[in-house]
Amino acid sequence: MAGSLQANPEHGQVFKDWTARCETAPGSSVARCFIFQNLVLKESGQRLVHMAVGYLADNDQAAAIVTMPLGISLPAGAAISVDSGDALDIVIERCDTNGCVGAVTLNAAFVAQLKRGREARISFHDGTRRRIAVPVSLLGFTAGFNSLNP
Repeated sequence: MAGSLQANPEHGQVFKDWTARCETAPGSSVARCFIFQNLVLKESGQRLVHMAVGYLADNDQAAAIVTMPLGISLPAGAAISVDSGDALDIVIERCDTNGCVGAVTLNAAFVAQLKRGREARISFHDGTRRRIAVPVSLLGFTAGFNSLNP
């Protein structure tokens, strides 16, 4: 489903396990669209990871923005990998009431891995430095990503 994305910001177009959303930043007339996935704990319904992928406004570079839970170990950092491939470091930029937010620029080779892959993994360490790896389904990623306009 390549081409222009028409998404309702509250009820976005769904691409299997990914949902599209478009937003216009304050002071801008250009809507930026991204695809995202929320991963929640089945028992409590608490969000564990929110992953959004889209194009950065300033240079049309693909990037992933990941929100992780509060209480993670910041010095240990975070990373994203696809299937059994090498990981990219996620730079944790800030923590607020919604969680700790990190970002990573995605080069063409990594985007290709995401498109070919079955599962991405967001890894970070909890407050006791225990490694946690959260699986992110890549079903629908290719169609969703291809619908985005840089």
